[in-house]
Amino acid sequence: MVLDPLEHLDLSDLPDYDADQEYQALLRAVRRQQGFGIIFVRCSPDRGDRLIKDLTRDLPRKRCDVLTLTEPLPEGDFFSRAESFLAEHPADVVFVQGLEHSLLDYEETKRQSGWTAAESRGYSWKGVPPILRNLNQQRDKFRNQLPVCFVFLVPLFLVRYLTRRAPDFFDWRSGVFEFREELASIEPKLEECQVADIDGLSDIPEQERVKRALEIRDLLENSLINSEQKFRLFYDLGLIQKANGDKDSHQKSWLKACEIEVNESKNLRFKGNIFSFFKNYQDAVDSYDKVIEINPKDDGTWFERGFSLSNLGQLEKAVSSYDRALEINDLSYRVWSDRGAVLNNLGRYEEAIASAQKAIEIAPDHAHAWYVKGFGQKGLGQYEEAKESYETALRFQSDAAYIWYGLGSLLTELGRHEEAVSSYDKALDINPDRYYAWYDRGKSLAKLGRLEEAITSHDRALTIKPDLYRALSSKGASLNNLGRYEEAIEAANQAIQVSPEYDHAWYVKGFGQWRLGHYQASIDSLDKAVDLEPNWWEYWYQRGLIFISAKYYTEAVFSYDKALELDPDAYQVWYNRSLALGKLKRFQETSKSIGKALELNPEGTIDLYFDGLMTRFPRLKRIFLFMKKIALKFLLPKLKDESQTHKV
Repeated sequence: MVLDPLEHLDLSDLPDYDADQEYQALLRAVRRQQGFGIIFVRCSPDRGDRLIKDLTRDLPRKRCDVLTLTEPLPEGDFFSRAESFLAEHPADVVFVQGLEHSLLDYEETKRQSGWTAAESRGYSWKGVPPILRNLNQQRDKFRNQLPVCFVFLVPLFLVRYLTRRAPDFFDWRSGVFEFREELASIEPKLEECQVADIDGLSDIPEQERVKRALEIRDLLENSLINSEQKFRLFYDLGLIQKANGDKDSHQKSWLKACEIEVNESKNLRFKGNIFSFFKNYQDAVDSYDKVIEINPKDDGTWFERGFSLSNLGQLEKAVSSYDRALEINDLSYRVWSDRGAVLNNLGRYEEAIASAQKAIEIAPDHAHAWYVKGFGQKGLGQYEEAKESYETALRFQSDAAYIWYGLGSLLTELGRHEEAVSSYDKALDINPDRYYAWYDRGKSLAKLGRLEEAITSHDRALTIKPDLYRALSSKGASLNNLGRYEEAIEAANQAIQVSPEYDHAWYVKGFGQWRLGHYQASIDSLDKAVDLEPNWWEYWYQRGLIFISAKYYTEAVFSYDKALELDPDAYQVWYNRSLALGKLKRFQETSKSIGKALELNPEGTIDLYFDGLMTRFPRLKRIFLFMKKIALKFLLPKLKDESQTHKV
């Protein structure tokens, strides 16, 4: 909306309010007016109808008629409409209702035609609705050609518009009169303005939503409403603004609501929802607890309380809260589904799947429940079943970024990186700010050897979340693989600065230092990595490679032995261990070690052997490539046969 809904209109020039005195003043003003005149009356539509009836009765010597506008005026041309009306209905006094329709339509038109929010709020001539521009520009025509007293019955927001956007026309007013609502007439309006169906708000035409928001703002000006009513008005106003995509106004309204003390259970629950929206989860729980003290059978509050507790990391308490909700109403599929999500986070996958299945039995098309089920199946290693659950979820909700991301993570774990990247792309098309999807996409791209794309993907993640140390470290790994070692070390250092205990960053840093020939610094970095994570065989393997390069062969063998304790089938460790043993002249062990490598992976071992030769003697690369081809053609089949014989 154009004006700040919380802005207060200064009506200090009006006399102290008394309904009878206000009416008598209005009556005198209309009675005295000869020829052209403009009077504004701020009132509700119902009160306006009564005023027209009373004024027509009390002005027997004046010809009175009513011009009711039920839709926007073409081009905002009120003068032409008034002129044609008076040609058919000669009058001394014309009561005008419905002027606001032209303003509501204009704001909608502006948004649809691509105006920015800043332009929509501007007060330049470009920002003036056509009807107000015409009122300004045709002021003299009204006075010279329409010798009639126009009485505009308008809501408060229209008075705001006129004072700001049609000041020339407004300055010709004979007066501004206000007829406030009585408590008996306000209460039905409060009921009418309440948002009964939050999910259905987006289905209401935007013009109707704007109209309701303006009505709420007018009600907020009324001194008769109490704090409970005021809170609910701000809450509902925020919902409408949220549905209109007006983020700033929505948050401003809800922050205003938070300042109001309430005691009714429904408002306490809504207040909890606001706290939850702003991620003030402890305040939300406190508010929900007050609701439960009043009404312990409110299953919806137990549900929302569980959500806030889960976001506080109090997972067991969250499950208990969901259980209380289900004791009251065991047919709430949302509770079963969210309960399953928390159980997944607790690692209680069987229970999570059972909870999700309950939700599916109640609502088979509830996508989140299928997602929760798939997550649990993934946790149990049931990958194909998990994939099927995720795909079912996407059939019901194909625009859910988190489900596409979940499917991508599963495919990454299965090593199906092309498909994983495709899933991440789907997630990012829907929500480009999902930084973890950019990060995981980068990891899959790196696995595919698409290193430059991987770095770009990590950079996108870091643009959104600069302290995402995992992305910094993974970016460093790709830079290492591209031979850009200084940049890799810099990325690793940035990751370490954010999280000094992140072992992978020390590994990446050590790898880059090794490639630059900084062996002692590299050893120090790998020592830090294995101190932080001693059970990852690749760290010990890399440590062994560094010690071989530094010609510390005994230390290299020690590192390789540690790696093999963790993964006895790592053929590359067996092969490089044989090299270190050879340097130590422990030839019998050398033979056994290389034999084990060939047994585990003959082709991979031959690759390692010739790749090592090409690294040491790059000028002979073509010869070694030829020899490698011969070895793979003639020697490999024999080695495979021997390998199978050993296995038998």
